[in-house]
Amino acid sequence: YATYREGVGLLSFLIGPATVALAIPLYAQRERIRQLWRPLGVALIAGCTVAIVSALLLAWALGGTRETLMSLAPKSATMPIALPVAERMGGAPSLAAVAVALTGIAGAVLAAPLLRLLRVHDPAARGFAIGLTAHAIGTARELQVHPTAGAFAALAMSLNGVATAVMVPLCVAAMPWL
Repeated sequence: YATYREGVGLLSFLIGPATVALAIPLYAQRERIRQLWRPLGVALIAGCTVAIVSALLLAWALGGTRETLMSLAPKSATMPIALPVAERMGGAPSLAAVAVALTGIAGAVLAAPLLRLLRVHDPAARGFAIGLTAHAIGTARELQVHPTAGAFAALAMSLNGVATAVMVPLCVAAMPWL
């Protein structure tokens, strides 16, 4: 983890300007976001909760230690949020970093074909789903594909980071056997 942190120092510095750049497509979609705030909120809570609970239950069923479970719980949040959450919950930041990276890559690769199979064509729905599940990697891909999808992916990634930071302790507390 220390080596990783040292290696991404420049990238961490650039996160600020990149975050500000994400505000531009979000601002362009502000009216649509206002119209869809209820379904987006439901999707956010459902997606965040399923991501956390499924990671916890799968790792627990496979015999993972508490440290492993706490490392995997925030895997669907973006790296700058997932690592401190995992560490605060007693997880290993290095394992959390690997889980976040694998989740983002898998989501970016698998989400588009899955959404096509499910016949989800609305760029807002596609973007939100991919941003929620594949965080920064999925958002970067959606920004290349369609401006609306990119805006909704950025929104989902941001909101899911906050939701994950709140929901991980709540989900862990709701599962006392972990």
